[in-house]
Amino acid sequence: PRNETLDGFFTSFKIPNAAREHGLSLAMKPRRPTSWFHAMSKCAARDQPLMVHVRPGDYSANPFWGLLDEPYYRNALQSLGYLNDQPVWVFSDDPQAAMNLMEGLVAQRDLRVILPPEGVPAAESLLLMALGSGLVTANSTMSWWAGQVSGARVTVPVPFHPAMRADQDLTTPEALFSRPNWLPIASAWT
Repeated sequence: PRNETLDGFFTSFKIPNAAREHGLSLAMKPRRPTSWFHAMSKCAARDQPLMVHVRPGDYSANPFWGLLDEPYYRNALQSLGYLNDQPVWVFSDDPQAAMNLMEGLVAQRDLRVILPPEGVPAAESLLLMALGSGLVTANSTMSWWAGQVSGARVTVPVPFHPAMRADQDLTTPEALFSRPNWLPIASAWT
C-alpha cells in the first residue's frame, strides 16, 4: 500500500470513517523519531497516564473557537475514571494557563506538563497523546486526531466550539457512534 499525506482542517468523522471503509489504516508514526519521542513513549507505556490537551494560546485572541473551562475538564477526567495517584500528562500551547486550569482538578504530584524540546515536530506530541490510558481532547484538531489514532477512551467537547451546533457533523450521536471509545462531554466555555 502506498502512503498518502493529507494537509488541511479535517475535523470530521467522515474522513477517518471513509478511510477505514476503504481498508486504509490510520496508523501514524514519526518518520524519524527523535530521542525525546522514544524516551517519552517508553514512559507512557510504563506509567499509563491520562493525556489532557489544553488549547488556550492562539484561541485566547479568537472568540470564535472558544476556550474550554474547568467544568469540561473536570467532567472529562471523571468520565475517564481519573483517580488520585494516577499520572496526568498535559499538552498545551500555554503551559502556565494549563497548570492554572488543572489546579484543583488533578493532584499536583500527579501532574506533568509535557514540553517537547525545540525542534521536535508537533506530530510527535500528537502521537504521544495517543499513547495514554485515556485522552481528554480540547476543541482542537491536534488532540482530535490523536483520539482518532488512539485505542483508548477519548472525551470530546460537545459542541466542539461555541459557534457549532451540537447537531453538526463533528459531534452528532451518529458520528460518535462510529467511534465507540469516544465519550461526548458537554462543553463549558470561559
